[in-house]
Amino acid sequence: MDFRKFILVLVILVVAFCLLPAIFFLTGKYNAKSFFSKPPSAVLENFRCDHNVLDDNGINTMQLTAVINTHNIVDSTIIFSMEFYYSDGSPMLSNLDRKPVAVQKQLAVHCSDTSITDVTYMDYNVFPDESLGQEVECRTVLTYSDWTGERERHEQDKTLVLYPDFTESNVSSTQNNNPKTEKQKSGTQNKQSKETPISLGKSENTDGRTALVKDITIRHNTRNGGQDGITLTVNFVCNNLKNANLYCMVSFYNEDKSEIQQKIYNEKYRSQAGTVIVGDFVVPPSSPYTTKIDLFIPYNQLSASGQGNSKMLLSASILNFRTNTDVEALDISSLYPFYVEKL
Repeated sequence: MDFRKFILVLVILVVAFCLLPAIFFLTGKYNAKSFFSKPPSAVLENFRCDHNVLDDNGINTMQLTAVINTHNIVDSTIIFSMEFYYSDGSPMLSNLDRKPVAVQKQLAVHCSDTSITDVTYMDYNVFPDESLGQEVECRTVLTYSDWTGERERHEQDKTLVLYPDFTESNVSSTQNNNPKTEKQKSGTQNKQSKETPISLGKSENTDGRTALVKDITIRHNTRNGGQDGITLTVNFVCNNLKNANLYCMVSFYNEDKSEIQQKIYNEKYRSQAGTVIVGDFVVPPSSPYTTKIDLFIPYNQLSASGQGNSKMLLSASILNFRTNTDVEALDISSLYPFYVEKL
């Protein structure tokens, strides 16, 4: 008799366990998936801030890169927002409209267990003048729906330092006709009025061979060969150099203008002196000739990477290899500041 009761109780428990998901689903409170799976979630996995990055319109900006991991969110939308506060917790009001400085985006999620990389460019003109160069708080907020339809909200606070550098050497010539850039250069000058050119020295020639680096565009968080790094677009023009063997080279410097020594050996990014460089050859098909060349440098080649928000400098040179031993330096650009922070 006791054995029969045991079997009966066991059968009831099995039936109840099988029917519970259907009951919850019909009541609208849960679905079958929620009964067996972990609840939906969205987590800010990494957050990176890079300064003095030119956006697609040639504006000098702060680039914010967020890596968000999602779980059990399918064919839905999460809201990702960034709100800015002073170090005392008071909200920061925009220079432009006196509204709180904030960015809000809707990110579509189509499959479970995915990683989303979101990039935001913020014009320095948005931030109040008194905040530039100061520590500020960036509050990141992720909002999404759970299986019951209720909204979940996850917050994280990040401390940033606003590092705009409006020196002429840092502003691409493509910006010169932009009113915002002119306001930046005249109204919010950095204490360093202008970086001085690198003292490599240009070669003198008498037959009109010239080259000029017009500007350098710096794009952070690009990938090449499976590595994260920076893509540098060097825009230059040359004259009387048709079919010449030109070499466009970018050199890297610490904030004190000392050359960065290579720590991880890679011949591709190493000068004969052991410093970090990157470059490529260009053969002009005509004269005059204007071109843009993309050069990639991995973050791991920059010795200060991963040590916080570190200021570095770079400069582009145009060299004319007349022979392997006869090299003519046609132009050396001014120093361009940029910032590296580990992702």
